[in-house]
Amino acid sequence: MGAKSRVIVITGGIGSGKSVVSRMLEERGISVYDCDSRAKALYASHPELRALLKDDIFSDAQALANLEQALFPVLLEDFRSWAREQRGPFVGMESATILSKPFFNGFGDYVLYVDAPPELRLARAVGRGNITEASIRERMVLQGDCSADRRITHRINNDSDLQGLEKQIDEFLKHIDYDNGKA
Repeated sequence: MGAKSRVIVITGGIGSGKSVVSRMLEERGISVYDCDSRAKALYASHPELRALLKDDIFSDAQALANLEQALFPVLLEDFRSWAREQRGPFVGMESATILSKPFFNGFGDYVLYVDAPPELRLARAVGRGNITEASIRERMVLQGDCSADRRITHRINNDSDLQGLEKQIDEFLKHIDYDNGKA
């Protein structure tokens, strides 16, 4: 990541469509770092992080705080290392919880908030089939509502079709003067 590279934070609650938005940005030439998958890889390569994991981590506030205190500096360094290898004037970071974590205050040049109605988000997450509705509802509460956060620079309302979503992404890219890597 060169001195002129700028960071787009892609955030929103579970089921909002962050991953779809990230894929669409990648199709337009912006590399996106997925915090969830990278954190899983870091747990595998850092035994001290893995030791802090618990099955019920999202139900134990203190255990989660301990894990995050150890994980976030490692994750941020991993992002910086990854970003240095990317080409182009922009890179993205996808994270559901970044706005609610003080460690990341001041991080990113743009915050792209992806939102959808709660029941639609719930249906999407349940549709993935890898987590129960109760667990999804618990995560929704834990993630909180950051939709009014002052750091949000642009919003994507992901409550209709893919064409509408594509249009909103193109409007965002126009707003930040991105022209398929030529900015």
